Amino acid sequence: MEKDIKNQEKRKIILTYLLGALLLAAVFLMSLGLKKYVFCNYKVLQSSMEPSFYQDDVVWVNKLKKPDYGDVILINHEGFEADTLIKRVVGFEGDLLWVEQTDQNQNSYYLCRKRKNSETAEKLTEESYNGNLINKMTGSLIINNQGHNAIGEENAYTIPENSVYCLGDNRNVSLDSRAYGAFNSDDVMGVVVGKGMAVVWWIMGLGVTLLIIFAIYTFLQQKKSINNNASVTENADESS
Repeated sequence: MEKDIKNQEKRKIILTYLLGALLLAAVFLMSLGLKKYVFCNYKVLQSSMEPSFYQDDVVWVNKLKKPDYGDVILINHEGFEADTLIKRVVGFEGDLLWVEQTDQNQNSYYLCRKRKNSETAEKLTEESYNGNLINKMTGSLIINNQGHNAIGEENAYTIPENSVYCLGDNRNVSLDSRAYGAFNSDDVMGVVVGKGMAVVWWIMGLGVTLLIIFAIYTFLQQKKSINNNASVTENADESS
């Protein structure tokens, strides 16, 4: 009888460890699924998005969010120096984009936009995102559909169908739609929703917490098993 009890307790312990292993596997597979279809992280490789994002910053991307004006997005751009680009959305299909000179400096230009089906010209003379002021364009300007500088609304660039036009915040360093043209909307990987390693530490903390809970549960189960075995042995001795 004592042998049967020990075997039962062994099976309980094995099942407990198996349950813990399955729980960890489920968490691991869930994290892989989230990374593939919902969220992913990206390490900024260049200075094209300064001062919003600096080289080696880690950013977090929501793959399900639809981009809007001013959003920072990741773009799949295979075949170039960087297969993945991080840029800011300034226009969508059908929008008109052009630049105009600033009053203070004739070699400095600000961005202008007229959205699709709108007659309102937006003059983004002071572009600021999350408190970061974006420098004006100087040498590298928007090129219109005829291959000329899009200076003035009469020379505006029309964004093609199913496309998104993106610029880097570090306007005079960034290689973006001014160099590559408008990007295909299907190549947009997601919208940047945050930066830093906080999410990584949160996930690691969750994993450690689950392991601690599992260890405590296993210890209590083993202690309970030992107490039950001792009780059964005492009863057996008394009955004999």
